[in-house]
Amino acid sequence: MSWRIVRWWLAGLTAYLIFLLATFPAAYPLAWWQKGIPDVQLSKISGSVWSGAAQEFILNGQSWGVLQWHVDWRALVTGHMGYRLRLLASDMDLQGRAAGSRDNLLLQGVHGHLPIGRLDGLLPLPAGSISGNLDVDLNRVLLVKMRPVQADGIVTFTDTALSWPQSVTLGSYQLKVSALDKKGISGIFIDTGGPLIVQGTLNLTPSGHYQVNGTLMSRDPDNATLANLLGYLPADSTGHHAFNLHGQW
Repeated sequence: MSWRIVRWWLAGLTAYLIFLLATFPAAYPLAWWQKGIPDVQLSKISGSVWSGAAQEFILNGQSWGVLQWHVDWRALVTGHMGYRLRLLASDMDLQGRAAGSRDNLLLQGVHGHLPIGRLDGLLPLPAGSISGNLDVDLNRVLLVKMRPVQADGIVTFTDTALSWPQSVTLGSYQLKVSALDKKGISGIFIDTGGPLIVQGTLNLTPSGHYQVNGTLMSRDPDNATLANLLGYLPADSTGHHAFNLHGQW
């Protein structure tokens, strides 16, 4: 066999292997990836590992819409596959970059919006108790075994209102979070306008224990609805009502 024939044979084999890699279905590696994260389910998967979509992304039994991905070639320098992700539904749109593994996942440039009601399962309130919108602008989030251990950025709450234990408008707020060196996430919570004045702090440890402390005060002393709600909390001599929430996430 001549060298020319061998070269053509090798070129054809190389082209075929490149074709297989370029069109490798995403369903196979995702099925393996999901085995380590039983709380996450993807259905109706289309496309390849390089670019594709799952028509339904389910987290803890709740559907979060369509998940789209495109490979991020810059992440390959870390030795892990990286992607640009977009989570899209009729009431939300979140985008960002992800690189790493299912045990150690780094998210960068996460931004978008979603309704607060999407977080019902994460809040220490009965489902449907709070409404409003979230605008997310996070520079960096580190997840270890799918639990946030570091974060840096701002989450803005707008048009927030309670329906339990009574209906009342609360206003708009900002949560500024930053990473504590190997100790988790800290945050400062402030109001940006509305009936309720809020000042507070957040601490989330790598083990998932959270603690939220702060004070509440009505901006308008004649707001009887809000005064009735704050009456459930003790007040100091200045009229501020202290709160303390803690638990395991």
